Amino acid sequence: MKYTLMTLALATGATNAAVVATFETDWVTDTITGGSVTSKVLGSWTQGGWETTDPGGSHTFVDIKATHSSVTGDRLFMQEITGLSSTATITLTGLAAFDEVSIDKLIVGAGGGIDHTHNDGIEVKINGTTVINVDLTARDRDGGAPLDVGTYLSSAPASVILEGWADTDTNGSEFISTRMDGWGHDALYDLGADPAFDNIAVSGAGTVTIEIIGKLTDGNGASEQVGDEQIVIGNFGASFSEVPEPTSALLAGLGSLCLLRRRRR
Repeated sequence: MKYTLMTLALATGATNAAVVATFETDWVTDTITGGSVTSKVLGSWTQGGWETTDPGGSHTFVDIKATHSSVTGDRLFMQEITGLSSTATITLTGLAAFDEVSIDKLIVGAGGGIDHTHNDGIEVKINGTTVINVDLTARDRDGGAPLDVGTYLSSAPASVILEGWADTDTNGSEFISTRMDGWGHDALYDLGADPAFDNIAVSGAGTVTIEIIGKLTDGNGASEQVGDEQIVIGNFGASFSEVPEPTSALLAGLGSLCLLRRRRR
């Protein structure tokens, strides 16, 4: 019985996923283990600093880097006056075989008229498989109560919300006017803080393609101003893991047990 329990414990422990590669970018500096970055193509995203006024001149994310240590480097910006979709494509090479992906960090800023009724959002694909596809809203919670009920962000973990408009719930974010444009409903999130985006089944080896897609709708309706929807992308990070086959894990456990029995003799 003692040996059986030991075998099961060893086999179970051996099934833990092993990280084979990690990648992070802040659009200025790339950090990677277990591979190489061969290209970053920004599409129609506009790259710029966090401390400056966005193209269009109406929305700012002031002092974000000074307030949140997780935000570094530059940001990518898009608004619907210049396009309704934009894809940043990152190509990695030299990765060992993997069958799980975790999104460790994804800083997203939502600005202006973004809300779930317009189907605005962000999507992330790895080797063509969608790992994140959520609607965005610049109006998350006021006093802890979700404003856009039914959206991803209205029910997301509180740790996802870095800065919210009129946000007085328990995560301690400050009122929008202190760091963001006073009239706009801007908000900042880290989707990587949501455990729902960990250990997603995606397989690959060698070359890996990451696509980060911003999606907006036409803001020319009667209730919106032209250019009144913006998405900002900051730091992005992902890790790639391999889960051992159950048979391999069991053999590893049995081998360890046999070694222990031999030493006891």
